Amino acid sequence: MNERINNSEQNNNEFNTAEFLEKYPLPEGQEDKSETAIELKKIYNKLLDEDKGFTVFKNFQEQGLKLKEKYKTNAREYYLFHLLIGSTKIKTFEFDFPGEDSIEKFLRSQSL
Repeated sequence: MNERINNSEQNNNEFNTAEFLEKYPLPEGQEDKSETAIELKKIYNKLLDEDKGFTVFKNFQEQGLKLKEKYKTNAREYYLFHLLIGSTKIKTFEFDFPGEDSIEKFLRSQSL
């Protein structure tokens, strides 16, 4: 679930954008969100890398469950939901949840 996307050269810690976008294809018509998606994945990875007591990981799980309960099967239609829970290669239709359910807001608040 806390899968990392790294450059094939593990030592330089560079983020492999092409690999990321292949694993997490953006919703059709929302390709303009690629920079935001990449930035959020970097935040996600950094938070998990710094997570000594698995608190962040638990927060990710709780947020994913909360959204799944609220949106039911529709949660799977959101791109950032799959980024949060670590699933890949799923066709999505929306980038993020609206308002207070926004995963972008959630990830950014976790990184403060």
